[in-house]
Amino acid sequence: MIAEWSEFRALVLPYAAALIEPGPLVTIHAVYPTAGFRTFVRAIHAVIEPAGPGAHYLFDNLSHLAEVWISDIALGNFYRLTCPRLWQMETVTYFAIRRARHSDRGLGPVLRTNPVHARYRAGG
Repeated sequence: MIAEWSEFRALVLPYAAALIEPGPLVTIHAVYPTAGFRTFVRAIHAVIEPAGPGAHYLFDNLSHLAEVWISDIALGNFYRLTCPRLWQMETVTYFAIRRARHSDRGLGPVLRTNPVHARYRAGG
């Protein structure tokens, strides 16, 4: 469990919420993709806008979105709609994704939109 963050405001999808304790600088928002794509995107943006510039965000693994929505295209569209706004607001945002599980329609928008990529391979 991560106990302290300095200058951190977080949007955490429900599955990663167990990693972080809420506190004066950390706000956890449980936003569930099972409500549907449009509802989910609106809920995420409703959290991003009032937090304002300079916020930090931690999202659950985005691959879960494609599993829930049964669509790599929806995953790509979510990223394409959300990441540019986070960039404009000068946020620091962590998204994880399982690269090998997605078509170019899901992974492509992530790779083309994201200004920084880090690759991590479990087990070496």
